[in-house]
Amino acid sequence: EKKKIKKNSFVMSECCGVGKIGFRGLLPYKQKLFLTSFILSAISLIFAIASACAIDNNSTTIKNVPWSTASSDSNGVSINIYIGIRAFYYEYSDNLTKKTTLREWDSTDCSSAFADGCKNCKDAVSGIVSTVIIGTLTIVLSMNSQYKRGFKSDSAKSKLIGMISGFISFITLLSALSDFTGACVHDLPSNVSGYDVKYTAGAGSVLMILVCLIKFFVFILHVIIPVVPPSSNKEGLSTVLTKN
Repeated sequence: EKKKIKKNSFVMSECCGVGKIGFRGLLPYKQKLFLTSFILSAISLIFAIASACAIDNNSTTIKNVPWSTASSDSNGVSINIYIGIRAFYYEYSDNLTKKTTLREWDSTDCSSAFADGCKNCKDAVSGIVSTVIIGTLTIVLSMNSQYKRGFKSDSAKSKLIGMISGFISFITLLSALSDFTGACVHDLPSNVSGYDVKYTAGAGSVLMILVCLIKFFVFILHVIIPVVPPSSNKEGLSTVLTKN
């Protein structure tokens, strides 16, 4: 039965042609490369979870991991806006008063909100919630694929799944990040109601950009490492860790 499984694995490789793609010179380093990608993916999972916290509409959370920020400090007036995925947190202070406001995007009337670019930013965040959640979950699936290819029975099927899921996840997340940074950072007006405003990418979006880069690295790894026979995966994860 084992021989039959091996044969089917090679048939899949020959049929799709995917298994042969890559550089055979990398095969001696295959396990170490997938171990590296596995560790990076675990780190990216932490980054993604931290970034996804901005989905919460809690003012403290949004202030700690905003996806972008807007600030103005002139003539004794200080304004700070922390933009999250479902809400934004507004701080205003002058010589006499100090006030804070937490406003959800769904209930925000952009005709009277803090900037002319409010509507574009609101539209950008409205479609990013599902992308962030799916992007976070696919990291776990990707880690499973990396573990199988590096330390279990490698196959063209695992390689193909890793390539397709990794590429789609990377492109989807990259597109969402591009829309967000464009609408909520770069395209917002620099002067609002007479105040000069400075916009910056927040911790949430920066962390997700790092996640995106790691996803791309994992995708490239799947592409450049060809499939090897299951019998070649003799060393387990613990053996590689011990060697290192």
